[in-house]
Amino acid sequence: ILQDNKVVFANNAFLKMFGYKSMDEVIGMEDVARIAESEKERLARMAQGLVAEKDGTPAHFTTKLTRTDGEEFPVEIFVKFIHYKGKPALQVIGLDITERIRAEDELRASQAQLFTAIESMPFDFFILDSEGKYSLQNSFCRKSWGDIIGLSPRDIEVNEEVRNVWDENNRRAFAG
Repeated sequence: ILQDNKVVFANNAFLKMFGYKSMDEVIGMEDVARIAESEKERLARMAQGLVAEKDGTPAHFTTKLTRTDGEEFPVEIFVKFIHYKGKPALQVIGLDITERIRAEDELRASQAQLFTAIESMPFDFFILDSEGKYSLQNSFCRKSWGDIIGLSPRDIEVNEEVRNVWDENNRRAFAG
C-alpha cells in the first residue's frame, strides 16, 4: 500500500517476490517495486492518468520490474485507490507472470509446429467441430474443395450415398 508515493504496508508475498528480507526494508521507500529502466517513462504516463481518475476502478496493466538481485521479471499489476488508516492510498497488487508467459510461449511454439505439420501434409486434412462443420483445413484440402470452413460435409457433397456415409460416421464420432 502506497501513501504519498511511499510504502506504508507490504505483505510477505511481496517481500519474497522482490527479494526483501523484512518489512522494515521497504516501509517508506519510493521505488520499492524497482521499475525496470525500460518501463519508467511509460509507467509515469500511466500513473498521471490514474491519478486523474480516482473513481475506484482498478487500473490493470503488465510491466517489467526488477528484483533486489537485478533480475527483471514480468508482472501483472492491479492498482486501486483506497483509504488506509484514514488517508488516501494506492493498493497495488502484483502477480509475477513469468511462468504464464513461458507457458504461453511454449503453447505458441507448439501451435506453430502443429500448423506447419498440418500444412505440409500432401493430402486433404480437415477438422470438424462439435456441430459437424469444418473448423480447419490445410491448403491441400483448400485447393481440392475451396474454402469450406463453416460448412458441413453435407453442404459440399453432391452424392446422396456419400452424404449418408458422412452423416453416419459423424453421428458415431460425436456419440463418443
